[in-house]
Amino acid sequence: MIYPFLPLASLALGDLTTARRQADDVVALAKGISLVAALTCRARVEIAQGDLEKASIDAREARDVGADSHGYVTIRDAFECLAHIAGEEGSHREAARLLGAADAARRQTGITRFKIFDADHELLLLALRDCLGESNFQAAWDEGTALTIEESIAYVRRDAGNANGRQWVGRR
Repeated sequence: MIYPFLPLASLALGDLTTARRQADDVVALAKGISLVAALTCRARVEIAQGDLEKASIDAREARDVGADSHGYVTIRDAFECLAHIAGEEGSHREAARLLGAADAARRQTGITRFKIFDADHELLLLALRDCLGESNFQAAWDEGTALTIEESIAYVRRDAGNANGRQWVGRR
């Protein structure tokens, strides 16, 4: 049996070396929806290690596998990883939109965030509000929450690789 969330225990303990080894092992064995969770866990480890390029690749692959297999239960975590990366790269509106999309996906699926990520999530929200101002943050957040999971996936796929120059197109 594959436990895609296994690396999260090591990540929570701050053992990034073990978390990365476990994440690599789980990704190598996982398929389908389990692969979505495994890739997202590895992306979270890579973010913690400061390797945003690899994290972006894994989060986008998780998004794609989740979309192709209709594995929407874990795709909201991929959105949060992509939001963190966008925020780190200075695409603050994009990050707020993606967090809004992740929030909408969580509400649509009824799945909450693992508690170990709550503090980092709150810090990212505070940083984005500080960078954008409350009204700009809320406008971007609302654009993200207005989308269904399918619309969010289509948006992120359409703008893949163009983080700094993206134009939000909203719901069609």
